[in-house]
Amino acid sequence: MDGNTTLFDPNFGEFTVQSDQIDDLFRSLANRYSNPNRQHFTTVTTQKVT
Repeated sequence: MDGNTTLFDPNFGEFTVQSDQIDDLFRSLANRYSNPNRQHFTTVTTQKVT
């Protein structure tokens, strides 16, 4: 394992970040969705694909 996490968002594509920065990535994605739509996210669902 190289210490990276890769996520795919159907609206914004693929993101690869250092695993210790994953919380910042989720925060950034939540802001991208909530700011234009004036929505507040209480839940984020993820799926591990191996």
